[in-house]
Amino acid sequence: MTLVTLLTLTAANAATLTVSSDGSGDYSSVQAAVDAATTGDTIQIGPGTFTEAIAVSAKTLNLQGSGIGSTILDGDGAETVLKVQGAGLNLAQLTIQGGAQGLDLSGVVGSVDTVEIANNSGDSAGAGVAVRNDSDVNLLTVYIESNSGTDGGGFHLDATSRATVTDGWIATNSASGSGGGIYSEGNLTLQSTSLRENEAAVHGGGAFATGISPDIVGGSFWGNIAGSNGGGIAVVSADVGAVSPRIKQSEFWLNEAGTDGGGMYLDGSSQFYLREILAILNQAGNDGGALWTSGGRPSITFLRAWHNQALNDGGGAYLASSNGGYTRRSSFGGNHAGNRGGGAVHAAANNNHFVYNNRYIENSADGSAGGLLIDGDTGRKMQVLNIDAVGNTGSGVTVINSSSSKVINSIIAFNDGDGITLDEVSLAGINLRYNDVFDNTVAYGGAMADAAAPELDISADPLFNRFAADGDPISDFLYPTADSPCRNTGNPVISNRDGSRSNIGSYGGPDSEGGDEDGDGVGPMGGDCDDGDALATPGAEEIKGDGRDNDCEGGGELDLDGDGVLYPIDCDDENDAIYPGADDATGDGIDADCDGLDGDDPGPDDTGTAPPEGADTGAPWVDEDSGSADPFEDADRDGYAGEDDCNDADASAYPGAPEVCDDGIDNDCDGRVDRADSDCDDGKAEGCGCASTSVPRGASLWVLGLFALVVGRRQWRAG
Repeated sequence: MTLVTLLTLTAANAATLTVSSDGSGDYSSVQAAVDAATTGDTIQIGPGTFTEAIAVSAKTLNLQGSGIGSTILDGDGAETVLKVQGAGLNLAQLTIQGGAQGLDLSGVVGSVDTVEIANNSGDSAGAGVAVRNDSDVNLLTVYIESNSGTDGGGFHLDATSRATVTDGWIATNSASGSGGGIYSEGNLTLQSTSLRENEAAVHGGGAFATGISPDIVGGSFWGNIAGSNGGGIAVVSADVGAVSPRIKQSEFWLNEAGTDGGGMYLDGSSQFYLREILAILNQAGNDGGALWTSGGRPSITFLRAWHNQALNDGGGAYLASSNGGYTRRSSFGGNHAGNRGGGAVHAAANNNHFVYNNRYIENSADGSAGGLLIDGDTGRKMQVLNIDAVGNTGSGVTVINSSSSKVINSIIAFNDGDGITLDEVSLAGINLRYNDVFDNTVAYGGAMADAAAPELDISADPLFNRFAADGDPISDFLYPTADSPCRNTGNPVISNRDGSRSNIGSYGGPDSEGGDEDGDGVGPMGGDCDDGDALATPGAEEIKGDGRDNDCEGGGELDLDGDGVLYPIDCDDENDAIYPGADDATGDGIDADCDGLDGDDPGPDDTGTAPPEGADTGAPWVDEDSGSADPFEDADRDGYAGEDDCNDADASAYPGAPEVCDDGIDNDCDGRVDRADSDCDDGKAEGCGCASTSVPRGASLWVLGLFALVVGRRQWRAG
């Protein structure tokens, strides 16, 4: 029986009970009202903080607060703040905080609407919210923040239960196991939900799922960290065939994995679908900066992987042991691998995997294969059709350990290294035809170095609509102009979408972007530079730093001022003198090095008060000459000293100070930081204008390293 049915059956006899902290209501405690209520009743909880542990059992109730931050259920360290068992529940408009666990729903059918669950910490799975024992719950506009537990710091869904999270905000949670934000074994749906700055000691900094497919549409994964695999999300199953995840229309920014899959880690899946994914500035300590997969049948369309890094293989993506499927209409640009495959690696395919109509632009690798690497197969064909591999540092396309691969109808040009390179094994079985191999350092390398070029290949400037090897692949538009030698000169047995002979390159063949794939009214022929994203179309308003060339006019996207450091790590991307590492003069009112301070060091002079005699311009609470403590009790000179000041190293933090909602500091000393503070309610939703500058460990260093790469590429092209 559903919650709606239960409430309908009991509506005639339903009552409303009031709870008030000042004694003016029917009850002064929530638990007393729960005990008195019967199925179908509404409990209206007034403003105030109710410090108690509340249990609901075998009743269908409506618990209605007066608003987030207004009605507060505080566990004061209790095991669980609100525990509901074998019941129906509508919970709305309140805050749950301060327990070892916030909300425990066991055998519950119901909804949670406009509720904050924050600052709960303990040894439970799902320290914020646990949904278990055949529960079925809809969570709408929930804020699950700053909780800490074992598996699922913010949210835990067991294998018997279902949950849908819509317009959720799951942020700054941590797990000693897996799933910093979410741990799911059950049937999980995420719709337009943000997972930000969560951290897991093991897998899935943002989310971890196993057993049953997660269905994610419109997700935002930002700044999550996993100690092992899957900085943004990890989907893992020991039983191949058990999980078939779908991730669609979602973004992955600045996530970090200690091992594999900086953005996404998908392991042991029968078939998974990725479509319309934007992955930017993610980092993996081993393989797969944006994406890592193993096994299964990956079906990937319109993945945009920009400026990701893997310290080993696959700066943009690493796909191993694919059992068929495809990677199509996707772009890999500006990615870096510490070893092989700057753009992407496809390794040890078990079945035909089609790589077609993709673009590999300005990627780099310290070892080999700057653009695309095909490494091995088991007698199956890795089929590379109609791709562009251009402007990479290292070879454009590398094929090794592969006895039956194809590279056909592709443009391999302007690479600082070999255009196409093969080993002996691959040379014996590869099919190379109808490619344009132009203006690479060497056209054909490896085992092909002394062989004649394939007779059906050409070598001519492809005449792209817009391309420059300038470190900004997002602004490139590789559609061939009307005069391009790559128009209608591809394999004659392959047709374009209009039935004509195929073009060479990513805008050729029957599956190319040629109509209006994103429904914005314009296709590539009309100047749509990204027909997989309706937010990029001619005439659109350019949005600073969103990872898209919105107006399709080119120009800097993530490095608008051209200082070599990308937004959002560059705190002022309209001034090329401001970026992390810049010289920062003290006293000019400018934070030139993006450390949040005016000057290179947080010196006492920054407070406007003269330092003690003999003190240096270092930390304001230490005399660096003597190493002794500052002689003033109020070290930051904000008028509060000792225990009265929660942060005596920062003059913007003191009791009663205005809470700044995006600086990572508890400014008003109420124990709640940024969005967890009720003063920042307006900053909890997407689009609030709060600038998130949190950067995963190591990210700023590799982005700064990108500056050297960009300069090198510019010098090479100029020469």
